[in-house]
Amino acid sequence: MQQNNGKKRTFQILITICVVLGVIRIAMFIQEYRERPVLPPGAAVAPAKPPPKPPKPPEPTEDKPEEKIENGLLIGRFTFKASLPFNETSAVGYLIPVDDAGKPLPGAADMIFYAPVGGEWRRTKPGAQPWLQRLARENSCSAFTLQISSDIDFTDERKIYYIYPEAGWFDVIFKMQRKIAKRFNLPERKLIITGISAGGSMAQNLIAAHPEKIDGAVWNGGSRYDMPSRKSDHIPRLMINTWGCPGEKPSAELTDQLRQRGVPALFTAIGADPELKLLNHHNPGPDYYFLMEKYIAGLIRLRRENNGKMPPLKEWKHRDGLDYFPDAEFAEVWRKRLTVQPPMDRSGLFGVYPHPGAGDRLAIVFTEKSNAENPLTLDLFYHLSRRGTVPVSINIGDDLLGGSVRGRRALAAVMGDERWKKLPVYVVGFGGAGQVAAIEAMRYSGREIKKITLFDTVYDSPFPDISIANHRASSRIPLRIYLNNIGEFAGRKIPDTEFLNASSSSLTNQSWHARCVATVEPETL
Repeated sequence: MQQNNGKKRTFQILITICVVLGVIRIAMFIQEYRERPVLPPGAAVAPAKPPPKPPKPPEPTEDKPEEKIENGLLIGRFTFKASLPFNETSAVGYLIPVDDAGKPLPGAADMIFYAPVGGEWRRTKPGAQPWLQRLARENSCSAFTLQISSDIDFTDERKIYYIYPEAGWFDVIFKMQRKIAKRFNLPERKLIITGISAGGSMAQNLIAAHPEKIDGAVWNGGSRYDMPSRKSDHIPRLMINTWGCPGEKPSAELTDQLRQRGVPALFTAIGADPELKLLNHHNPGPDYYFLMEKYIAGLIRLRRENNGKMPPLKEWKHRDGLDYFPDAEFAEVWRKRLTVQPPMDRSGLFGVYPHPGAGDRLAIVFTEKSNAENPLTLDLFYHLSRRGTVPVSINIGDDLLGGSVRGRRALAAVMGDERWKKLPVYVVGFGGAGQVAAIEAMRYSGREIKKITLFDTVYDSPFPDISIANHRASSRIPLRIYLNNIGEFAGRKIPDTEFLNASSSSLTNQSWHARCVATVEPETL
């Protein structure tokens, strides 16, 4: 009985404690509520503070760099005090080929410096560029680059913008070269330079300021160049610009000036990057990286065959006139590249652009003089050539009436050429030349034409001889016309004919590439 009374008393005590704790918590809640500030009607309640972010790991330093090994390549980075405009601190990224034990390979003594493009510091850590890592791996050579903040408002300020010697970065480059060589016990050799955009300008300006420290260079998109002070530095250079790039003319002019001094300089313009989702004729595309990598591989190979030194020009084995090539492989690549001006056929009526292999179809492209070298026209030839099509150019000039006769003769010559008699034929035309292209293709009866594609071409013309509408009923060749303003043709129904809206304001490299490739696709309209 006493035991039951004890249990009952214990239970009552526990209940009393719980009640007291509950009353205390309610009192505390009421007090908190009274102390809460009264907000006016409609006022927003401040959100709860997010949990504090974890502290950032410390930046790697020269004494404690960030390093890892991936697929035979040591990838490293460290920050350093720069004290230069827009760059109180900076970072260097370096790539060293290593063996299974992590020791540098003999080829690591060959070192490439990549002069970065302006703005790259915002999106890529130095040394993380996939193409630069590929270059180092495939050639078993070292490479390094810098993180450089810049501002395009100061591109002409020589003491501020990083591409000029007065800005202070050139000394940093050679200082970092020495540090990397010392860290990995590498003999110091002359640098091979590569760069993109402003980095291309920096590459040439590095040579002009320090020719004794550089063995060769290749870049894309440069334009702000310093000329070497000496008559000739004999340093091989390859300059590349996307056609239509603002730097295309300065690069071509620099090449001419250097060649007059006896410098082995090469220049070429290439097609735009087909994957860009904007209209851009400055950024490098796949052909740039291909040419750049082949040229650098040739320079490294040439130097290794000469005990780590670049041989004098008279000992270079591969050349065409003033064109010097580091090896046979690059010479072959150079000769097969797509050029801005197509080599004219022996008939003088048409030009044939280089293309890989024998080609699986023939594209006959009619242009006027005014649009023959338009970047988009050149892109068409570039994209067709890259997909294995044989691109043939017929320039009818700017006189459409007289151009009809010229176009008819050229078309007959192309169609009768033994080289392409078995290939399916597609016809393409731009602007007024498209009128001649369509009419002469529809008139031609000697061989089947699979399709006609026109860009910004007038369908109805007041001149019967060059009016596509006046000849359309006589031919069933599928016809597609891209118009900048489709207007009345939006709902117009014409057999075997398709009108498509192709506003130039929405054009991108990617969409233009798709249209170019579609010109030689055998779809049914």
